[in-house]
Amino acid sequence: INGVSSVSFAGWYPESGSTTMVSMLDNPLNKEEKLQLNEIVADFDFAKTIGLQIQWGRLLQQDYGTDRYDQDSAMKMDKDEYIAYKNNQPVLITASTAKQLGVKQMNATIQGVGYKPVGILKDFHRESLFQALSPTMIFADDNIDYSNLFIRINPENSRGIVQKIHSAWQK
Repeated sequence: INGVSSVSFAGWYPESGSTTMVSMLDNPLNKEEKLQLNEIVADFDFAKTIGLQIQWGRLLQQDYGTDRYDQDSAMKMDKDEYIAYKNNQPVLITASTAKQLGVKQMNATIQGVGYKPVGILKDFHRESLFQALSPTMIFADDNIDYSNLFIRINPENSRGIVQKIHSAWQK
């Protein structure tokens, strides 16, 4: 559709802030504290589609075969396989997440958490602006089972573009 600049799928629901998965983990900087880690599984165009900005490192890329998170396979792994997979899995994290988890370098497994950040994103509110920023990771998978559709459109003639999207959706 003319006027649509990017389309993406992600397991994130902005209206409620809910994400694909949530993990409770020990705070690597304070073992007496637990952190809730919000995990968004999205396609490779997600960051571009919603306008996320990279502060350090790079975005997840389809050209890098190891950047793809295979959620279906991960669910079938035994504990040792999963830990090895997790410790080598590239992810994006927000700047506040990097601070909360003590991340000081790219491509290094986060101690006590797993995953290898390849990019740190400028913070964005994953839920209401009234909520404090919470740790957030983004994984890239091109085969997402449950997700929302995100569409970036050209702001000129947005009403006409939305009508075309609606018509296409109804077909």
